Amino acid sequence: MSKPPIYTCPMHLEIQEEKPGDCPICGMPLEPIGIPLEDAPPQELVQMSLRFWISLNFSIPLLFLEMGGHFTDLIAQSAFLSRYAGWISFALATPVVLWAGASFFKKGYASF
Repeated sequence: MSKPPIYTCPMHLEIQEEKPGDCPICGMPLEPIGIPLEDAPPQELVQMSLRFWISLNFSIPLLFLEMGGHFTDLIAQSAFLSRYAGWISFALATPVVLWAGASFFKKGYASF
């Protein structure tokens, strides 16, 4: 039976852990030592891509809601949108900021 891989930070080689995670100094993801990288993309890239594409689905309607009034009077004339536009914008922007940006908030908090 082979021994488990050791994970290290690419920027701080003195950090060595037995489990994957983040570097306690800089917050970068730890990488395995001596294990050849597979052809599959890194898990962090897959997660960030998923967060990007899902948040894009919230951002495009938000863009049209907020900027659409500059191009057409349809939004400005709509009584429903003019009354609730702020709440709709809040509902569309909240997942983008809190869910898609959560990893940035976590890394920023950990770096202090």
